[in-house]
Amino acid sequence: MKAIHAKILAPAIQDMGALAKLDMSSNYKSSNFREETEGSEEFIRPISAMLKTNTSLKELNLAGNKLNAEAGRIFSQGMRDNR
Repeated sequence: MKAIHAKILAPAIQDMGALAKLDMSSNYKSSNFREETEGSEEFIRPISAMLKTNTSLKELNLAGNKLNAEAGRIFSQGMRDNR
């Protein structure tokens, strides 16, 4: 899955409301084979935005997506704002 796909998927998930589990493991694929984490912040940004307002999601699996430090920071902001 590329970042553009996450941008399309995240708003749909946000609108569902009752989604409790989401498995997005091993979905991010960088277009740069030398740097596998490049662009991962663009993949995680819409997911993080969705987390700010979706309070029904209890389990999110992002294992195997090779996220870089900036993506981790963006994700943690979404988690922090989820109340």
